[in-house]
Amino acid sequence: MSGESGSIDDKATIEKLIIQLDRYSLEMMDDQVDIGGCRYFMDLYSGSGKVSRITIVDERIINVDGIYYEVDNSSVDIAAFGEIIESS
Repeated sequence: MSGESGSIDDKATIEKLIIQLDRYSLEMMDDQVDIGGCRYFMDLYSGSGKVSRITIVDERIINVDGIYYEVDNSSVDIAAFGEIIESS
């Protein structure tokens, strides 16, 4: 994790990232106090502009469009996201 930003236009890589995200069951957290920092964040766009921001805060917390969710069913595989991103 270099702190660098970039963009991914490759549809296959974007699909892999979305499939990875789909693995997790999320439950909205009661406490919505801002948690600083993150491991990765993804801004998703369509032809008309930005659709959503998904932030992987840590192995147990994902933020979707400003709402914090706790991962219910397992821990987020941070390494898998890194591998997908670095392979693009």
